[in-house]
Amino acid sequence: MPICTTCTHPVPHLYTLYPSKYNLRLEQCPSCSNFADPYVEHDPLIVLLDLILLKRGVYRHLLFNYGAKPRRLDREGKEVPVEDDGSQSEWDILWKLGLALVAVDAFIRWSDARRQQGIGLWSEERRPYTAQDYEWTKDAAWSLGRMFGACLIETLSFHAGVVLASWLVLYVLRTFVGSRSRGESDKSTSPTMTRISLSLLYSSLTKLFLLLLLSIWHTRAPSHGPSTSQALLPTLLPWLPADLLSDQTLDRAWVIRHLLGGFSAGFGLRVVLDCHPVLTTGVVLCAWALEGWVRNRLQQWTEA
Repeated sequence: MPICTTCTHPVPHLYTLYPSKYNLRLEQCPSCSNFADPYVEHDPLIVLLDLILLKRGVYRHLLFNYGAKPRRLDREGKEVPVEDDGSQSEWDILWKLGLALVAVDAFIRWSDARRQQGIGLWSEERRPYTAQDYEWTKDAAWSLGRMFGACLIETLSFHAGVVLASWLVLYVLRTFVGSRSRGESDKSTSPTMTRISLSLLYSSLTKLFLLLLLSIWHTRAPSHGPSTSQALLPTLLPWLPADLLSDQTLDRAWVIRHLLGGFSAGFGLRVVLDCHPVLTTGVVLCAWALEGWVRNRLQQWTEA
């Protein structure tokens, strides 16, 4: 059964279809009187933007209401059966979206590594590009393939850590605290493994979007003179170090990938698990520990 994206109250249908073409009516939630799921009428671009902006309603729409059948009425106002619209299963969405996001993450890491090495188009030197810069070599393809394999293994380890830690948290809450999650009474909203992994993939769009922008519009440190942020920082916040925002001190990619990525992952888990934010933070930290251990084991292979 689908839920209201505002108050999570179960609703029988999200919208009603009428015989005339493109004529539908959004259903109201009986608990909060808002539209049960306004994202039914929104374009995919709006859904994507709200995912990047970490809107709670769009997570509930994609995780709990995707593929929910509407109510169809004939011209006499009688309810008629609704045909299957061929929506993809959660597993199909999981592996397709997962591979796509891993490929984007691998390209971002690979381009950053080549820029640090000053190779081809990722060189920090301001010079005209030549035909050699655009040449796709066997070594470049092999290094990108290794990076994709490493990102895939790290992503699987992170998801495995989150799923195991989430199940442990839910078991402790159910056994010792006596707290029952929303999905205990309704299997359609239960925190399954696929929904937990999908919430992590959806939440990773925020960090990947910013990392992609940072990879494309990367700016090198000025050769002489402080930057604008370095010049204003002592005036605005005199107790902080002057070089706090410099490229040599602040790793913007690390901040986006770990701090913002961890925050967004915890936000997505909060929607699925429906528990205290401290618990979801602990889940993310446990998964980070496992992912970091795997990354250290793969570091020598990716740098070969």
